[in-house]
Formats: sequence, C-alpha cells, structure tokens
Amino acid sequence: MQRALVSPRKRLLQRFAAFPEGMRFLVDLRAELLPQLKADRRLLPLDSELEALFSTWFDVAFLELRRISWDSPASLIEKLIRYEAVHDIRGWPDVKNRLDSDRRCYGLFHPRLPGEPLIFVEVALTEAMSDCITPLLDEAAAPSDTARATTAIFYSISNTQDGLRGVSFGDSLIKRVVETLQQDFPRLKCFATLSPIPGLRRWLEKNAPAEALARWQEPLDLPPKSPARRELLAWAARYLGRELQDGKPRTRSRASTSAMARASNG
Repeated sequence: MQRALVSPRKRLLQRFAAFPEGMRFLVDLRAELLPQLKADRRLLPLDSELEALFSTWFDVAFLELRRISWDSPASLIEKLIRYEAVHDIRGWPDVKNRLDSDRRCYGLFHPRLPGEPLIFVEVALTEAMSDCITPLLDEAAAPSDTARATTAIFYSISNTQDGLRGVSFGDSLIKRVVETLQQDFPRLKCFATLSPIPGLRRWLEKNAPAEALARWQEPLDLPPKSPARRELLAWAARYLGRELQDGKPRTRSRASTSAMARASNG
C-alpha cells in the first residue's frame, strides 16, 4: 500500500536529497517551475510534490537561527543586499547601518544550504516607538544606547528562496527572535512592526477623490487627530481589509508582513 501511495516521481525526488547539492538543485528547480504553472497545468503535480517534500525537509525543527552581523562573511552580507525585499539596501554604508550596534539581523539556515539564509528579519532597538521608517534608515544617525532600549521594532523581513514558496518560516523566525532578544535585553517591553503597505498609493490615486489626495500629499505632517489623517487611515483600513486581487489581499508580498504582525502581537 505504501508503495502504491508514493508516486515514482516522488521517490526519484527523494533520492536527490541524498546528494550534497541535491537540495539546492531541487529548490532551484521549483523556482524555475513556478512561473510555468499557468501555461502548463501538467506541471502542477510535480509542484505539489515538491512543496510537500519541502514542508517536511525544511521543518522549523531542522532550521538554525543565526545572527547576521557586520563581522559575518562578506558573501553572507552580500546576500542581505540581494534579497532585501522591503526596503532596498543602497550599498555597503546602508547595510553597515542596518547591522550597527543598535540593530539586530537574524536568519534561519538549513544544514543542506550552508551560508544561505532562507529568511531574515531586521530589528531596530530603540527607546520608544517609531512612527516612521526614515530615522531607522538614516545612515548618518548615531546608534542608540542598547542599554536603554525598551522597544524592538521589526521593520523588514525577507524570504530569499522563490523555490520554497508556500513553506512558512516567518512566524517561527519572529517568535524565536523575540525570545532571543528578551534574553539578551531584559529591558525590552514592547515588540512592534513597522511595515509598508505595498500598492496603497497607486490604489488611492485610482479610487480616492482628487481633493482628498491633495490633503494627503504630506501624510507624515498630518496632526494625529486631524480630519485628514483620520480620513486617510479609513481609506488605508479599507485597502487592507476589503480590497482583493485574484481572491487574495492586495498587500500580499514576498516580505510576509502579516507574519511580522502576528508574531510580534503574540
């Protein structure tokens, strides 16, 4: 019965995993496969079996949490620059700022893909909540005193392997990072996310009244209790809660910001 339930294709795929480069080959194979699924539905069973195998092989129990710092190998830091999916890294000064003493960056690694983070998250340690990403990305700003930090702001999370689409890492990563930070910095009391809303501006330009858009030209300058700010927040809530594309929220992205929100709220 077991032999009848396991397809010959799956048994062949399992054999690849026994070779040192087999896992890398299969992940890259699925990355090339995914864009072809709509054009050739015959590939769907292969994709389904690869995703099921990856869900087992890349179970979070097999993954190692590592801190990525300025002292990490240059090849690893270059991967951060390449894979960053939320706030583009503009070069080495920018990435050095994100790995400064008041920052933390952690990734999950699989033993069969050494030196290759499957997902990584960037965290800023601050003395208060931030309502804007700009100060956190300011390369000229002096580092905060981590001894006084009370808040950890998760401001970017990026999956790196297209071939592992559908395999969930975000929740586990953030929960493990929260536990690590609490051990290293007992003063931390607040864990929050600072996530972008992909596509909101373009959607507003198509759907919101022109006079409202004129009032929102400088959203960061709007007073907290102003009618224009409340109006903008209401439109953003509609975009996040009701607007769908292909049956899914428009804000779905490679960055998995929803995972950030769920894990940090927990």
